[in-house]
Amino acid sequence: MPAIISLLHFYNKAIFDEMGVAYPEEGWSWEDFLETARALTNEEHYGYASRPDSIAYRSFVLANGGRLETDDLTLACLNEPEAVEAFQFLHDLMYVEKVSPVASEMVEIQASDMFKNGMVAMVADGSWMLNGYVEAMGEDLGIMEMPLRDGQRGCASSGLAYSMSANGANIDAAWEFCKFAGTKEAQDAASIAAIPANLDSTETWVEQYSQYEGAHYLTDCIEYAVSNPMYANGTSAEGENINLDYVNKAWLDENADIQAVMDECVQAISDTINNAG
Repeated sequence: MPAIISLLHFYNKAIFDEMGVAYPEEGWSWEDFLETARALTNEEHYGYASRPDSIAYRSFVLANGGRLETDDLTLACLNEPEAVEAFQFLHDLMYVEKVSPVASEMVEIQASDMFKNGMVAMVADGSWMLNGYVEAMGEDLGIMEMPLRDGQRGCASSGLAYSMSANGANIDAAWEFCKFAGTKEAQDAASIAAIPANLDSTETWVEQYSQYEGAHYLTDCIEYAVSNPMYANGTSAEGENINLDYVNKAWLDENADIQAVMDECVQAISDTINNAG
């Protein structure tokens, strides 16, 4: 299904109310976010889940003025100072600030399940999770944009699309279906599952969640979102797996040297790109 995937910040209003903490507001900063996470952390729940299994860290990198890759797609940039600083900030949430479960805990129980169960008050997650969170939390679900760094927003995004074989047995029928899948009629019908790629259907998707004041942030962020890495020479999937492996390595190590780990990550991705060239 043609669709847009974006990432945003979700929060549990019930925990905020219980702790007497104000809900996040548009334009909130990293400092606001950290102060909020501290205020929400107690023996029963953490303020935030600093998860390694999400693209959330990319939004922090971008908000910090970093980049994910070079324009020619031949080099990952996750070892540059802006990226390393963002990684360190998120790593410190677990091991220094202690406002997040540590990575080993999130291996045992996924961060999304912790959020649904009230074990964490805030989590960054993708638009594809919205319907599940609505079903699990109802009116207790809050939605807000990702925190800003020095006034700069950051969001990583991607998309889904149908494709067809050039040598299939029913090329004409397949092409007619692909064309139909992108129409407003089809996109309206499928909008419960994901943000429509056809912008004429955006309002249809937002209206489904009109009771949530922040639902529009999931589509607003598309205006400034940066695509997830698409490495050269057809290595995007392999590069993504390498990236995730090294982020997990850093997250599982309380004393990780973030710069060293990300240097290794970038080198491994570069080797993969070059070997495929």
